Amino acid sequence: MDYFRPESLEEALGLLAEIPDARCLAGGQTLVAMMNTRIVAPPRLVSLRDIPGLDQIEALPNGGLRMGTMVTHETLMNLSANGAHRLLPETARQIASPAIRAFGTVGGALCHADPAADWPTALVALDASVHVAGIDGKRREPLAEFLVDALTTTLEPGEILTHIEIPPPGQTSAGAYVKFARVEGDFATVAVAVSLSLSGPTCEAIRIAVGGCSPVPTRDDAAETGLVSTELSEADMQAVGNSLATAIQPEDDGRASAAYRRMVVPGLVQRAITLAHDRASEARI
Repeated sequence: MDYFRPESLEEALGLLAEIPDARCLAGGQTLVAMMNTRIVAPPRLVSLRDIPGLDQIEALPNGGLRMGTMVTHETLMNLSANGAHRLLPETARQIASPAIRAFGTVGGALCHADPAADWPTALVALDASVHVAGIDGKRREPLAEFLVDALTTTLEPGEILTHIEIPPPGQTSAGAYVKFARVEGDFATVAVAVSLSLSGPTCEAIRIAVGGCSPVPTRDDAAETGLVSTELSEADMQAVGNSLATAIQPEDDGRASAAYRRMVVPGLVQRAITLAHDRASEARI
């Protein structure tokens, strides 16, 4: 196996293009474990560690955020954020252990696309988009479209996810990430991420994503639309929770049965919406 540490994005793309089965190395928390157990054996590893800017978070003029693929979970855990963007440090705090948070990266997690991972669910709730570079050019697409299936994205051989972009939060917005796992730091058995904004006492906009229960994070556009212009009553929250419990595609696995996941989803949805609503209400005062 060959190992390279290019110092520019162009150099990295050239190295990937030379060998079809070459792989990028970001934080290595998943890829190295897969190599150790011989699940994968790439002939070439191209580290992204020395490429300038990929480990940075930039505040955009419109209030949005743009983060490089090499930003670590630990960096996001310590991020000073406002409104719905506070969903980022809240999610990061619930990922694995301090050692993994120090080296694992948000881009690596998105490219691996584990259905039980934390970042896909949280960032879909924040309406994130991704920037992808290849030898033939660059593109931007919604994260919800980038995530195709379990462990599958739209990345083609030789392409690199370079940045994740998050829209600006609403003026009175908040988020919440609620995760049910067997032990603290484990992958999610069920996770719910919510971002919302209020106009006075009523819901102006809301996005709800359920993770760990389907190949990709699950949303219900119609149910979310039904919450807009309401005051998010308990009955409203129960209705959307029940709708999402029907929409998910759970399977039996070592963490829980499909039936158990469907039972848990409504309560977690209600808890996440309540947290986000209370936080937005406090910000409005």
